[in-house]
Amino acid sequence: MPGKGYFILYLWCLVNFIVSCGGFKAQRCPAPCHCDFTSWSQGILNCSYSPIRALPLEIPIPRNTTVLDLRYTGLSEIPPHAFNQLEGLKALYVGGNNIKHFHEDSFTGLWNLELLDLSPLHWDMNFDYEAFPTNLFRDLILLEVLMFGRMSSSAQIQQGYLDQTLAPLHQLQQVTFPSLPDGNPPFGRGYNNLTSLKTVVFHGVGSVTNIRKHTFAMLKNCPIERLAFISCGLDTVEYGTLSSFPHLKVLDIEYANFVSVTEAEKIICDLNNTSIEVLHIVDNNIYRTSLVTPQDIPSNSFWYGHPKVPLQPAKYSYLDYIMKLNASSLDVTLNMSNNPMDCKVCDGLGFLHLIIHSNMTTIFSNDSSCYVNGSKTRLESSLSRLERECDSSTHTIISSNLWLSLGASLGVIFAVACGLIVAYIYRWNIKYHFFLLRRHFRKRGVIAGPPGHVYASYDDNDYYWVTHVLLRHLEDEDQLDVIIDQRDFIGGASLSEAIVEAVENSKKTVLVLSESYVLNPWCEFEFQMSLARGYQSVIPVMFQPVPFDAMTKSLRKYIRARGYIKWTEDPDGQRLFWKRLSNAIFDENNILVQPEKDDMTELI
Repeated sequence: MPGKGYFILYLWCLVNFIVSCGGFKAQRCPAPCHCDFTSWSQGILNCSYSPIRALPLEIPIPRNTTVLDLRYTGLSEIPPHAFNQLEGLKALYVGGNNIKHFHEDSFTGLWNLELLDLSPLHWDMNFDYEAFPTNLFRDLILLEVLMFGRMSSSAQIQQGYLDQTLAPLHQLQQVTFPSLPDGNPPFGRGYNNLTSLKTVVFHGVGSVTNIRKHTFAMLKNCPIERLAFISCGLDTVEYGTLSSFPHLKVLDIEYANFVSVTEAEKIICDLNNTSIEVLHIVDNNIYRTSLVTPQDIPSNSFWYGHPKVPLQPAKYSYLDYIMKLNASSLDVTLNMSNNPMDCKVCDGLGFLHLIIHSNMTTIFSNDSSCYVNGSKTRLESSLSRLERECDSSTHTIISSNLWLSLGASLGVIFAVACGLIVAYIYRWNIKYHFFLLRRHFRKRGVIAGPPGHVYASYDDNDYYWVTHVLLRHLEDEDQLDVIIDQRDFIGGASLSEAIVEAVENSKKTVLVLSESYVLNPWCEFEFQMSLARGYQSVIPVMFQPVPFDAMTKSLRKYIRARGYIKWTEDPDGQRLFWKRLSNAIFDENNILVQPEKDDMTELI
């Protein structure tokens, strides 16, 4: 029957159509991603946290994909023209990968993209044109939301803040930047093209940020209505900064941890240059207003950050200061939730003035002591009582702190004086160990040959006796190793270091005393270095009679305490001299001959 044949043919086509439509998802969804295609015109492809590693996928991404999530998939790059076939893509998420820079053709063909989320960026990524080329967003003519997110505090920020890269985004309405760098450069001229931009968010990592007035000058023509600083350490905020946002309605400051009260105050008072309606200051650890430094805070200010030291309040005209800043014209809502402020302390005076004499509506935490539900009369009564109490306690606090500062200063001066005295007394020991330490780091010897038994300290006028008498006997007859400067020091080496190393490498130092010896400063240096090595290691030999008053104080003191060995021309006396010298060299205690009366008379 013809009718039955048509019916069978129609049924066969219907089954094939259903199978093909139902099998579209199973055949075209790339593994290991998850697909949700509710119609031919839109679909969601979720590949987040899947080990994709690289693009393109083995199975092509369906052309009707409108939302593509590639976060945390291990991608190291977005190849050029990777999304050319996805002309209907509306939202793209590529954050959390190992991408350190994009190719200028990474996002070509995405004419209808409305949201691009690049956060979180790679920790080793910079915010410059190498990572984000100038032509990167040239095809994203309908992009409305762009999210960079946080970056490492050590990341390099491009001059102009990537204005050339963002310039083509005429439809951009919301952007999330990384934190402003310290000493932030101004935004470039390319931001004049962003005529649809309404929301700007800075998401930092807690690093200190200094904001200058010229930083946002190029954003003045943008209709920005919401400005947010999240986890930004706002150290210095120049007054007049917010004048670049004349259309601002919402200012959101979260986890900012203001470093300086003055900077928080500047932001509050700078709101007169805007169209502000809502001010959110949430979770900034605002504590008691008394715990700040005097140089940071005028008396009418309040604290927004981590306190450091107690403030000694000074008397100011609070109301005059507020009126000077036109704070009374502020008609905004100040949200201070999660900030346990204490208005019962003296430095809460200025804040109470601000509440009473301005039109601000203030929202406090439940654990705050600042009363805002009472009448203005009650607040003014509390203010008067607080002013009387603080005025009577101010002089006492200042006086006690002055005495404390004076005592601390005297203590420091006394400690420095004692340190200088000790350093002067032990100056030779300090020099000795300094030369040893320097020699250790240089690892350079100045003695030619192995360590010796004796180092001979003498003046050049006594060189003949030292080489022909002293060295000949000690080296030839006693078989001792003797170090002398003119023979054993390496040429070009520092003389001071050579002397110290010679003393260090000898068991004993023999001083050949004469009138020229006590006048030679280098001989005094050798004597002091030998004493620094060890009090028992010095052996004075009286080669020529020396007047006591010609000796240095330290040498005279040593000879009186330890004695000396006297050279004589008498043969019998010489035999006794060599015996005493040999015993002194090998004797650890180094007990020498004490001067007798006739010797003292001769010396004097």
